[in-house]
Amino acid sequence: MLIPRVGLLGIARRTHPFVTRTSYRTSSHAAAVSRGVRGYEQTLERNWGGNVRFGAAQVHEPRTLAELQSSVRDAAAPCRVVGRGHSFSPVAECAGGTLLSLHRMNQILDFEAPAAGRLGCITVQGGTTYTEIARFLDGRGALRNLPSCPQFTVAGAIATGTHGSGVHIQGLACDVRMIEFVRGDGSLVSYSREESPELLEGARVHLGCLGVVTRLTLDVVPYFEVSAYRYDDVPLETAIEA
Repeated sequence: MLIPRVGLLGIARRTHPFVTRTSYRTSSHAAAVSRGVRGYEQTLERNWGGNVRFGAAQVHEPRTLAELQSSVRDAAAPCRVVGRGHSFSPVAECAGGTLLSLHRMNQILDFEAPAAGRLGCITVQGGTTYTEIARFLDGRGALRNLPSCPQFTVAGAIATGTHGSGVHIQGLACDVRMIEFVRGDGSLVSYSREESPELLEGARVHLGCLGVVTRLTLDVVPYFEVSAYRYDDVPLETAIEA
């Protein structure tokens, strides 16, 4: 389900014995944000599912690029980055090492609105969430695809290969046109669709192996609205036939 704008009201009606169709329109009610909510600090200790504890000896929450570079250079190994902690894998496990959280680096850096026959783009810091991007766009454009939970960080969703929604739409990482990393020595490196397309293909779903994401640029498409179809109490035989 694609929701190009955060804060939605649903108007549901039955179109089939097992199907609820929900049309979405914008409202003034905001969805849950990724920071400042009760329990957020727990994401620095364990993942959302509770099956992985990170075990970090030290935790850093940099506010600036310079602070991030210093944190990476001086980090006790192993060094890992946590987003919103929704991965069920041990990708952010760092027993006795360093855990980095970019939740203080969540600024929108640049935006170019889409125009007729041309994609727009938005550049964000590594700790920015899909919720924050959708709020910023506010009808001026939309992301082509979203994960099921928009409070994910963009960098985290892309690094772990999050698939988004829709049978005919590629994964979230395919919308990345530029990505910048801080490498282990604190230096910066970037890959873009224009200057290094082949390297970008290999760098998007990186699982944290290439460094810490500082900036990303995503494609922005014209604003659109969608409908969601939910299947309730479907008999097994019907589901198999479908």
